[in-house]
Amino acid sequence: KLPGLLLFEGQPEFAKATEYSLAELTKGKTVVIFAVPGAFTPGCSKSHLPSFIAGFDALTAAGVELVICTATNDPYVMEAWGREAGVKPGTILMLSDKSAALCRALGVASEADPMVRSDRYALIAKDGVVTAWLPAAMPDGEKKSENTYCPAVLAAL
Repeated sequence: KLPGLLLFEGQPEFAKATEYSLAELTKGKTVVIFAVPGAFTPGCSKSHLPSFIAGFDALTAAGVELVICTATNDPYVMEAWGREAGVKPGTILMLSDKSAALCRALGVASEADPMVRSDRYALIAKDGVVTAWLPAAMPDGEKKSENTYCPAVLAAL
């Protein structure tokens, strides 16, 4: 089950960030959440987020009602990154896990200075219950980022 914690959405023009309860946000919905190690980083900006921008319509056609991108960057960085990357309003919700509560709860926090980062993953949840877990980190230690991209999520639906 997804933890009941708060995530934050940055607003244009530096207005106060909007708080979202993950439990309330996902209640009664089919949701895809994908996490990236950091906004504006090469792999996240060139491949991971663009895969979901390009695949958003296919996800909704497959019954996904909400798509969330998270990173441990602050809400304003997430908002700017989404805007810069071309995320259209009303599509992917760019949410900050600024205290790393979500990635810690899911066991995918990389504790490092100067900030905690999330390992790369995607998940599918129905009514707050995780039905598919797609990590980049394989049991043998190899990392396969493509396992967390939109095509892999679509295949898991």
